[in-house]
Amino acid sequence: MAEPIMRERLLKLAQAEREAKGRQGKVYLRADRVERNLTVLRALVEGAYTLIEARGQQAGHITSYTYFTVLDVLPIATGLSTASCERATSDLRACGLLATWSDWTTAEFLDQETGEKVSTRARTGVWVCVELKPNAHRRAVIFPSELPRDEAGRLRAARDLNADRRVGRTAWQARKEVRESSSLRGREGGIQYLVQWALSSANRIDSVKRDSLTSATLASASSPQELVWSLQAVMSEHPQRRGEVIEEAAHALARLYRDTRSVEHYCRVLWRATDAEFEGIPAFRQLEAAMLRTLVTMQEIHLHHPGGYLMKQLERAGWTDSVYRKTRPPRWGSV
Repeated sequence: MAEPIMRERLLKLAQAEREAKGRQGKVYLRADRVERNLTVLRALVEGAYTLIEARGQQAGHITSYTYFTVLDVLPIATGLSTASCERATSDLRACGLLATWSDWTTAEFLDQETGEKVSTRARTGVWVCVELKPNAHRRAVIFPSELPRDEAGRLRAARDLNADRRVGRTAWQARKEVRESSSLRGREGGIQYLVQWALSSANRIDSVKRDSLTSATLASASSPQELVWSLQAVMSEHPQRRGEVIEEAAHALARLYRDTRSVEHYCRVLWRATDAEFEGIPAFRQLEAAMLRTLVTMQEIHLHHPGGYLMKQLERAGWTDSVYRKTRPPRWGSV
């Protein structure tokens, strides 16, 4: 039912664009473009029916269905590339078979310059309305009044981004998996991966699992080596993920030094070191040595300001000039 409607509307759009440019002649749609669009539409429709069944709803009289998802995982459900999926969703929106509405929330992120947490608007995913029974006289549409709202009538975020980040399950991690992991590709599992964002926690498929290099290791860290190893292990992660581990490492370092008042200072030091390594500037080895020397000195004498002593060790080694003052990392404050 969708194919003739899609063909007709896309041809009209292409013809209008051609005439607007002053060109003449008939417009044709490429077969691979049509098939690409239909493949993405099939995945979205199958996702809708999967949710209808999971929620115990009756599909007989439903002509269109709205649900929350992350479109970045479409390549898993379709086997197409990310660029192909983006072009297909654009075509489907243009011909009225799909409508989307971005979902936003407020989340806390670590500011690299100050070490403080700041609240930032971030996108958690997207609401999609997909036509289950396409009709030439109807177009998919999302009514904001039908989206979840709080008691005050304001739109309520579909996801708790702070909670998702704590368990390593956000849209950014999903996008990273799509682009880097070929083992996830497969239609049956891909549809579940597409709809998991709208399912209850009991029915979800874990996206990215936090491993031993994060909270558990840092919570029990007893040496500078363990802290530095944790930072090295997240070099390939998204900046958002690095920020979370750096914050945990700063708290762990403050516990080691019994200097909880200087957490923000340690955050700044670790930010500079991690960003320098990311840019190819060696920073971890000297930092680890200075952190270890500070810890040993604390066992020999009473240090009133271990954070200041650490900076003196780094300054003597030339670290502050080559790393701390040289690297001014950008603000990673959005998802």
